[in-house]
Amino acid sequence: MKIEEIIRKSASIVIFFSFFGVILYVLLILQGIASIYYPRLSSFMFYFRSPVFLGGKARFDYIGFCLPLVISLLMIYPILRLKEKRIHWLGALILVIVLVGDLLYSLFIYELRPISSNGGGVNWLALLAVLIFIFYMILRGIGKQGVYLSFILGFLVGAISDLESLTHTAVATTYGAGGVFDADFILPLSMTFAYLFVVKLNRKLLLREQFKSISTEP
Repeated sequence: MKIEEIIRKSASIVIFFSFFGVILYVLLILQGIASIYYPRLSSFMFYFRSPVFLGGKARFDYIGFCLPLVISLLMIYPILRLKEKRIHWLGALILVIVLVGDLLYSLFIYELRPISSNGGGVNWLALLAVLIFIFYMILRGIGKQGVYLSFILGFLVGAISDLESLTHTAVATTYGAGGVFDADFILPLSMTFAYLFVVKLNRKLLLREQFKSISTEP
Protein backbone atom coordinates (compact mmCIF):
# COMPACT_ATOMS: atom_id res chain seq x y z
CA MET A 1 0.00 0.00 0.00
CA LYS A 2 1.38 3.43 -0.98
CA ILE A 3 2.00 6.14 1.60
CA GLU A 4 -0.51 8.39 -0.17
CA GLU A 5 -3.18 5.71 0.10
CA ILE A 6 -2.46 5.14 3.82
CA ILE A 7 -2.71 8.87 4.49
CA ARG A 8 -5.93 9.14 2.46
CA LYS A 9 -7.62 6.24 4.26
CA SER A 10 -6.47 7.41 7.68
CA ALA A 11 -7.80 10.89 6.94
CA SER A 12 -11.08 9.39 5.70
CA ILE A 13 -11.57 7.48 8.97
CA VAL A 14 -10.84 10.55 11.10
CA ILE A 15 -13.11 12.72 8.96
CA PHE A 16 -15.97 10.20 9.09
CA PHE A 17 -15.98 9.93 12.87
CA SER A 18 -15.54 13.69 13.28
CA PHE A 19 -18.31 14.50 10.81
CA PHE A 20 -20.59 11.82 12.27
CA GLY A 21 -20.02 13.18 15.77
CA VAL A 22 -20.73 16.76 14.71
CA ILE A 23 -23.95 15.88 12.86
CA LEU A 24 -25.14 13.71 15.73
CA TYR A 25 -24.31 16.43 18.26
CA VAL A 26 -26.19 19.08 16.28
CA LEU A 27 -29.25 16.85 15.90
CA LEU A 28 -29.23 16.06 19.63
CA ILE A 29 -29.07 19.78 20.41
CA LEU A 30 -32.04 20.37 18.11
CA GLN A 31 -33.83 17.52 19.90
CA GLY A 32 -33.27 19.24 23.25
CA ILE A 33 -34.40 22.62 21.91
CA ALA A 34 -37.56 21.09 20.43
CA SER A 35 -38.45 19.24 23.63
CA ILE A 36 -37.97 22.36 25.81
CA TYR A 37 -39.26 25.18 23.63
CA TYR A 38 -41.62 23.34 21.30
CA PRO A 39 -43.32 20.64 23.42
CA ARG A 40 -46.35 20.77 21.13
CA LEU A 41 -44.23 19.27 18.37
CA SER A 42 -43.71 16.10 20.43
CA SER A 43 -47.40 16.04 21.30
CA PHE A 44 -48.26 16.46 17.61
CA MET A 45 -46.05 13.52 16.56
CA PHE A 46 -47.81 11.35 19.14
CA TYR A 47 -50.75 11.02 16.72
CA PHE A 48 -48.58 9.38 14.05
CA ARG A 49 -48.37 6.02 15.80
CA SER A 50 -49.73 2.58 15.09
CA PRO A 51 -52.12 0.66 17.37
CA VAL A 52 -50.52 -1.50 20.06
CA PHE A 53 -49.50 -5.03 18.98
CA LEU A 54 -47.33 -7.96 20.17
CA GLY A 55 -49.57 -8.55 23.15
CA GLY A 56 -49.67 -4.89 24.14
CA LYS A 57 -45.87 -4.63 24.25
CA ALA A 58 -45.13 -2.35 21.29
CA ARG A 59 -46.32 0.17 18.73
CA PHE A 60 -44.64 1.87 15.76
CA ASP A 61 -44.11 5.57 15.28
CA TYR A 62 -44.79 6.16 11.57
CA ILE A 63 -42.21 8.96 11.30
CA GLY A 64 -39.52 7.80 13.73
CA PHE A 65 -39.59 4.08 12.88
CA CYS A 66 -41.64 3.22 9.80
CA LEU A 67 -40.15 5.91 7.53
CA PRO A 68 -36.48 4.92 8.09
CA LEU A 69 -37.54 1.25 7.88
CA VAL A 70 -39.06 1.80 4.42
CA ILE A 71 -36.00 3.79 3.28
CA SER A 72 -33.71 1.00 4.53
CA LEU A 73 -35.65 -1.62 2.57
CA LEU A 74 -35.58 0.54 -0.57
CA MET A 75 -31.79 0.88 -0.31
CA ILE A 76 -31.27 -2.87 -0.62
CA TYR A 77 -32.06 -2.73 -4.36
CA PRO A 78 -29.33 -0.24 -5.39
CA ILE A 79 -26.81 -2.07 -3.19
CA LEU A 80 -27.44 -5.29 -5.14
CA ARG A 81 -27.18 -3.46 -8.49
CA LEU A 82 -23.90 -1.67 -7.81
CA LYS A 83 -20.89 -3.17 -9.59
CA GLU A 84 -18.21 -1.87 -7.27
CA LYS A 85 -15.93 -3.54 -4.74
CA ARG A 86 -18.01 -5.92 -2.66
CA ILE A 87 -17.83 -6.28 1.10
CA HIS A 88 -16.08 -9.48 2.14
CA TRP A 89 -18.58 -12.03 3.38
CA LEU A 90 -16.59 -12.73 6.55
CA GLY A 91 -16.78 -9.13 7.74
CA ALA A 92 -20.53 -9.01 7.11
CA LEU A 93 -21.03 -12.38 8.85
CA ILE A 94 -19.13 -11.23 11.96
CA LEU A 95 -21.28 -8.09 12.14
CA VAL A 96 -24.51 -10.11 11.82
CA ILE A 97 -23.39 -12.52 14.56
CA VAL A 98 -22.50 -9.65 16.92
CA LEU A 99 -25.78 -7.78 16.32
CA VAL A 100 -27.99 -10.87 16.61
CA GLY A 101 -26.06 -12.12 19.64
CA ASP A 102 -26.33 -8.72 21.29
CA LEU A 103 -30.09 -8.63 20.71
CA LEU A 104 -30.71 -12.17 21.98
CA TYR A 105 -28.48 -11.66 25.03
CA SER A 106 -30.31 -8.48 26.00
CA LEU A 107 -33.72 -10.03 25.32
CA PHE A 108 -33.37 -13.26 27.26
CA ILE A 109 -30.29 -13.20 29.50
CA TYR A 110 -29.24 -9.83 30.84
CA GLU A 111 -29.93 -6.16 30.14
CA LEU A 112 -26.79 -4.54 28.80
CA ARG A 113 -28.24 -1.19 29.90
CA PRO A 114 -31.23 -0.13 32.04
CA ILE A 115 -34.49 -0.48 30.11
CA SER A 116 -37.58 1.36 31.33
CA SER A 117 -41.15 1.54 30.03
CA ASN A 118 -39.94 4.27 27.65
CA GLY A 119 -37.13 2.13 26.29
CA GLY A 120 -33.44 2.22 27.13
CA GLY A 121 -31.83 4.60 24.71
CA VAL A 122 -29.15 3.46 22.28
CA ASN A 123 -27.60 0.01 22.46
CA TRP A 124 -23.93 1.01 22.68
CA LEU A 125 -22.57 -2.43 21.79
CA ALA A 126 -24.58 -2.48 18.54
CA LEU A 127 -23.48 1.09 17.78
CA LEU A 128 -19.82 0.22 18.41
CA ALA A 129 -20.06 -2.89 16.19
CA VAL A 130 -21.59 -0.86 13.35
CA LEU A 131 -19.00 1.92 13.64
CA ILE A 132 -16.18 -0.68 13.52
CA PHE A 133 -17.79 -2.15 10.40
CA ILE A 134 -17.93 1.31 8.80
CA PHE A 135 -14.25 1.70 9.72
CA TYR A 136 -13.68 -1.60 7.86
CA MET A 137 -15.67 -0.38 4.82
CA ILE A 138 -13.57 2.78 4.59
CA LEU A 139 -10.36 0.72 4.73
CA ARG A 140 -11.73 -1.52 1.97
CA GLY A 141 -12.46 1.51 -0.17
CA ILE A 142 -16.21 0.82 -0.37
CA GLY A 143 -17.90 3.75 -2.11
CA LYS A 144 -21.60 4.18 -2.87
CA GLN A 145 -22.38 0.79 -1.41
CA GLY A 146 -21.10 2.08 1.93
CA VAL A 147 -23.39 5.12 1.76
CA TYR A 148 -26.49 2.93 1.39
CA LEU A 149 -25.28 0.45 4.00
CA SER A 150 -24.58 3.25 6.49
CA PHE A 151 -28.25 4.17 6.52
CA ILE A 152 -29.38 0.56 6.92
CA LEU A 153 -26.86 -0.12 9.70
CA GLY A 154 -27.75 3.08 11.52
CA PHE A 155 -31.40 2.08 11.47
CA LEU A 156 -30.54 -1.42 12.71
CA VAL A 157 -28.83 0.05 15.78
CA GLY A 158 -32.02 1.94 16.61
CA ALA A 159 -34.24 -1.04 15.84
CA ILE A 160 -32.19 -3.37 18.06
CA SER A 161 -32.33 -0.77 20.83
CA ASP A 162 -36.13 -0.79 20.53
CA LEU A 163 -36.62 -4.55 20.22
CA GLU A 164 -34.68 -5.25 23.42
CA SER A 165 -37.50 -3.73 25.48
CA LEU A 166 -39.91 -6.54 24.51
CA THR A 167 -38.98 -8.78 27.45
CA HIS A 168 -38.22 -6.03 29.95
CA THR A 169 -41.31 -3.80 29.97
CA ALA A 170 -44.86 -4.39 31.10
CA VAL A 171 -46.35 -1.55 29.04
CA ALA A 172 -46.24 -0.74 25.34
CA THR A 173 -42.98 0.77 24.08
CA THR A 174 -43.23 3.02 21.05
CA TYR A 175 -40.53 2.21 18.50
CA GLY A 176 -39.21 5.51 17.13
CA ALA A 177 -41.15 7.48 19.75
CA GLY A 178 -39.04 10.60 19.23
CA GLY A 179 -40.16 10.99 15.62
CA VAL A 180 -37.57 12.87 13.57
CA PHE A 181 -35.41 13.16 16.71
CA ASP A 182 -35.43 9.45 17.58
CA ALA A 183 -32.28 7.31 17.32
CA ASP A 184 -33.98 5.25 14.60
CA PHE A 185 -34.10 8.43 12.52
CA ILE A 186 -31.01 10.35 13.68
CA LEU A 187 -28.41 7.55 13.55
CA PRO A 188 -28.95 6.45 9.92
CA LEU A 189 -29.12 10.07 8.81
CA SER A 190 -25.88 11.00 10.59
CA MET A 191 -23.99 7.94 9.36
CA THR A 192 -25.16 8.36 5.77
CA PHE A 193 -24.19 12.02 5.47
CA ALA A 194 -20.84 11.38 7.15
CA TYR A 195 -20.04 8.45 4.84
CA LEU A 196 -21.22 10.39 1.77
CA PHE A 197 -18.89 13.23 2.71
CA VAL A 198 -15.99 10.78 3.00
CA VAL A 199 -16.76 9.20 -0.39
CA LYS A 200 -16.81 12.60 -2.12
CA LEU A 201 -13.62 13.68 -0.38
CA ASN A 202 -11.91 10.41 -1.29
CA ARG A 203 -12.88 10.86 -4.91
CA LYS A 204 -11.34 14.35 -5.00
CA LEU A 205 -8.14 13.21 -3.30
CA LEU A 206 -7.84 10.24 -5.66
CA LEU A 207 -8.27 12.48 -8.70
CA ARG A 208 -5.63 14.82 -7.31
CA GLU A 209 -3.20 11.90 -6.84
CA GLN A 210 -3.83 10.72 -10.39
CA PHE A 211 -3.30 14.23 -11.72
CA LYS A 212 0.01 14.53 -9.84
CA SER A 213 1.22 11.16 -11.14
CA ILE A 214 0.38 12.16 -14.71
CA SER A 215 2.00 15.59 -14.39
CA THR A 216 5.24 14.08 -13.02
CA GLU A 217 5.58 11.55 -15.85
CA PRO A 218 8.46 12.32 -18.26
